Amino acid sequence: RDLPKSVFDLTKWQAAVSPELWKKVVYVLNRGGRFDDFEKAFDGEQLKNKYGKQINMYIEKLAKAKNSMTGKGFPTVATYLSIADCQGNLLEDEKEGYVLNLITYREIAQCKSRTISNYWLLSL
Repeated sequence: RDLPKSVFDLTKWQAAVSPELWKKVVYVLNRGGRFDDFEKAFDGEQLKNKYGKQINMYIEKLAKAKNSMTGKGFPTVATYLSIADCQGNLLEDEKEGYVLNLITYREIAQCKSRTISNYWLLSL
């Protein structure tokens, strides 16, 4: 109800599906997608729904980028880096038992093209 009609028009969305499916559509949209139960995700030790194509872990744009604070390039492959601030100065968190952190250089909110239209994430 808070979104402009150009983004979300309730009557237009309801007209796109049958009345008996409308509640299911709202449920899927509110969850951010369609998810299976965790118990159904595996076939033995293998995922049931595997990626059918190649997954690229290399980001060319990142490989060409430079850290604006240090002028150095970012690592181009998965790398262990000690926790540091934006200028590369080590932080003390590592001494407190936090031995591994994964940083993808992407903001956790709105990191996919479909999340930019998520009303609840806009304030972030």
